[in-house]
Amino acid sequence: MKNIVIAIMFLVSIKVHAQDTIVLSLPQSYELGLKNRFDAQANKINVDLANNTVEKSKKEWLPDINATGDIRYNTQLQTMVFPDGFGNGVSTVITMGTKNNTLFALDLTQPIYKPGINTDIKIAKNNALLEQEKNREKNISIKQSIAQAYLNVILKEVQWKSADEVTKRNAEYYSLAEEKYKLGVLLENDYLKSQLDYENAKHSELKTKQNYDLAMMQLKFQLNIDNATTLILSDSIESIQNQEALIEADNVERTELKQLDLQYKSNELNLKKSQYYFLPTISLTANYSTQFQAETFDYKRNEWSPFNYVGVKFSLPITGNIKNRNTKNEYRLKMTQTELNLKQKQQEISIEILQYKTELENAEKSIIESKNNLLLSKKVHQSQLNTYRLGTASYSSLLDTESSLETSEQNYIEAVYNFLLARINYEKAIGKL
Repeated sequence: MKNIVIAIMFLVSIKVHAQDTIVLSLPQSYELGLKNRFDAQANKINVDLANNTVEKSKKEWLPDINATGDIRYNTQLQTMVFPDGFGNGVSTVITMGTKNNTLFALDLTQPIYKPGINTDIKIAKNNALLEQEKNREKNISIKQSIAQAYLNVILKEVQWKSADEVTKRNAEYYSLAEEKYKLGVLLENDYLKSQLDYENAKHSELKTKQNYDLAMMQLKFQLNIDNATTLILSDSIESIQNQEALIEADNVERTELKQLDLQYKSNELNLKKSQYYFLPTISLTANYSTQFQAETFDYKRNEWSPFNYVGVKFSLPITGNIKNRNTKNEYRLKMTQTELNLKQKQQEISIEILQYKTELENAEKSIIESKNNLLLSKKVHQSQLNTYRLGTASYSSLLDTESSLETSEQNYIEAVYNFLLARINYEKAIGKL
């Protein structure tokens, strides 16, 4: 029994650990962020609302059925006065009605022809597509923020590891300096300088670790996950850099262009609807009523008197057509405005694509140059370190090569990071993010 309890506790601990640790690639982080973030969920509701409006507009063809009831007690009945017609001043007074007057009615109005109702459905569907594109634009912005936070964590982790390597190298310098100092072949000042450099390297490593923790915290915020969760990034600078190169699409699928196109269509449909304004609305009307009139409220008595009717109702706007001229002119102007905005946006996107493509190409060249510089710095540093071990080089000359090596490492890391950011910006520019 004891072994069973231990086994259960072990399985539970594994499950909890699995829940507290998440392994994510960059595409998976997009998916998780869009799933978890409250703003993404709120934005999606706009799409649901637009789809609901489509269903609502379709139901405009349904008949309007109303049931009404009226129970009335007449505390004083109405009287009618009838003159005798002979001019002698004698009139007859008659009391009309009953104390209880109860009426139940069922009214039906069924649209037969209603101008613009089918256009309303098309407008609602077009607006639903527009909301989908607006939601897509907001999701792209969210994904871009997640990508920047994800890459920043990778950058800070590499900088942290680089700082750790610097600390290890300075620890080696300090160890060599200590040996030389004990042998009396190194000045005390150089020995103390190596100790100070080692302590400064440890401090710099601590700062890079803190920067990494802050970057990880920001990524978790972007993904809307608990800060206590252990997050492991499966992508690295090298793996993302080695992904397939992007191919520029002939037709750029930018949501901004689709939105403007849908706005133009919406104004076009509204103009079409306004052109139907002069047509009449025709509806079928029907009523069934039953009335109870008596001196008491004894509804069991057979004194109910039903009546009903059917008819056709016409409604034609007259003065409204005068006002409608301005409405039609408004939508024509909006169509022209949207068309101009669309042309302007196409030009802006063309320039944007060219700009980010150039930045991406420059970043690729910068990676090659910084990598070559890094390899050369490592060779120079190793050669200088070997010379320093032999005692034929000063500590200051070793520090010069160390400084050059650190600069080359940082330049290479930042070059790759800038390349990855340029790639994301280019993906967004051609509508692939």
